[in-house]
Amino acid sequence: MQSLCENCPGKALDIEGKTDLMKCIPHSLPYGVRTEIMFWNQLFGGSPEEKKKMLMSEEYQRLRESHHLGNQYQCFNCMKSCPVGQ
Repeated sequence: MQSLCENCPGKALDIEGKTDLMKCIPHSLPYGVRTEIMFWNQLFGGSPEEKKKMLMSEEYQRLRESHHLGNQYQCFNCMKSCPVGQ
């Protein structure tokens, strides 16, 4: 059987079950500030055709959805591996 830290999708759990937030956040909030900054940087550097394609992309739609949800979109896959309550 795999340990909890091996099951963590972000590899953010250590052996004692403590969470490394810098590994956790990109996985638990995939459409948070970090992703948005990278998206806008790429958009501003693109050609008009690339910009149009990006604004029609699924990634942009997910970023917009996360704003409507208050950036609280989470994958919740970590809940399956969380040592709390086990």
